[in-house]
Amino acid sequence: MISRRQFLQGRFAPSAKAPPTDEKGQRLARIGASCAAWSNQVCRLCADACKEHAIVFSPRPMAAALPAVKTDKCTGCSDCAWVCPEGAISFVDA
Repeated sequence: MISRRQFLQGRFAPSAKAPPTDEKGQRLARIGASCAAWSNQVCRLCADACKEHAIVFSPRPMAAALPAVKTDKCTGCSDCAWVCPEGAISFVDA
């Protein structure tokens, strides 16, 4: 089954690389070291795609803000992973 958001974005089939789920179907996003922010590049596509506002950015002086996942808000929907140009977002079991 696909979400309404996936349908409207033209993704009519589940991804072949769908993130794993546990027995309850819960998973959490994890942002890896290949994220553009770690290379001091400003990119907030993941936060913009997250409808639950589970990804927040912490400012750093004279550098790009770093992302963090609020585990209490993350639903594991994978909308953030679809838009990440670096493929830095993976999922772990909750």
